[in-house]
Amino acid sequence: MTAEDGVVLVGVDGSPESLAAVDWAAAEAVSIGCELLICHAIPGGLPVEALVDRLRARGGRIVRVASRRARSAVTGLAVGIEVVSRALPAAALLDRSAEARLLVVGSRGTGMFRGLLLGSTSQQVATHAGCPVVVVHDGSSRVTAAAAAPVTVGLDWSDHDPLLAFAFDYADRHHRPLVAVHAYRPTEPPARRSAYRTERSVLPRAAEEMLADATTPWRDKYPAVPVREMVVTDAPAAALIRASARSDLVVVGPRGHGGFAGLLLGSVSQHVLRHGRCAVAVVR
Repeated sequence: MTAEDGVVLVGVDGSPESLAAVDWAAAEAVSIGCELLICHAIPGGLPVEALVDRLRARGGRIVRVASRRARSAVTGLAVGIEVVSRALPAAALLDRSAEARLLVVGSRGTGMFRGLLLGSTSQQVATHAGCPVVVVHDGSSRVTAAAAAPVTVGLDWSDHDPLLAFAFDYADRHHRPLVAVHAYRPTEPPARRSAYRTERSVLPRAAEEMLADATTPWRDKYPAVPVREMVVTDAPAAALIRASARSDLVVVGPRGHGGFAGLLLGSVSQHVLRHGRCAVAVVR
């Protein structure tokens, strides 16, 4: 992120998760130096005008409460609020994401499927937004209280630069160390044990070289950010979810290097979004 024009956009619905998202987004907007835009969406096309009026009034109360919360938590913050009518809440956020610096949402909302680990709006915006998306879990602020909590970025053999640009910039502004993680799980086919032994010795070295090559230019650009590289033998999603318990932020790409690379949101990203213990950024 740079100091270019734009807003930090946060979607709210009155749930504890969306209020946690407001806290996170407010702090980030001040850190970046841009406006915070708080958005609440109401269903469009409702046949009863009185119901629309009630929903709009409720939405107004929600964004005003969120605005007061943001202003009281962070000084010097410019805040805008809006209540919009769209068929789906995600559609309103996606419309505005094209011109936003960052979109922040809670992990789940107030709908009938409140018990889901990742709400439909969060998943839709993480999949389709035109800017980086941060999903904030209720309680993330407690996880990130530790001063040394790092920014963890998961890297595979895909394009690293967008993830590392985001992760290093965030780590530098918030005075956090950065941990670059590559996780893999080798297999052991019975007929290929010798090949498996070779794989176990070659893959870690190749991954270490990949991490070093990927992070070197960013180390030079952000010399104040302490960097550690880790190659772990584990399922990538499991490794990142474990790391999230001691991280300030986990940064992932929307999809991986595997056979389903064409998916808009890969399985690793989905698992980390659902089960992460801290805020999770999806960066394209």
